[in-house]
Amino acid sequence: MVCRKYISVVADYAVDGTVRPVSIMFEDGPAFRVDRVISATHMSSTKTDGEETRYYVRIGDREHYLFFEDAREGKASRWFVQSTA
Repeated sequence: MVCRKYISVVADYAVDGTVRPVSIMFEDGPAFRVDRVISATHMSSTKTDGEETRYYVRIGDREHYLFFEDAREGKASRWFVQSTA
């Protein structure tokens, strides 16, 4: 089963509205620098009935997906990764 693990993210917000994640931090772990954003894809979320952006990023020598869930109906924007539970 794949589930969402919400994480802390430091991001740069450009004047044109572009968002670029700079580093990520899990609840009880160290921070990891995002070395490169390979791609960013805006999409509809069927699970939450909202919008999200999927970032494909390089952290160290590995590539990962990182998601930004847009704010909706009283809920704040949040960052998450997918994990298997």
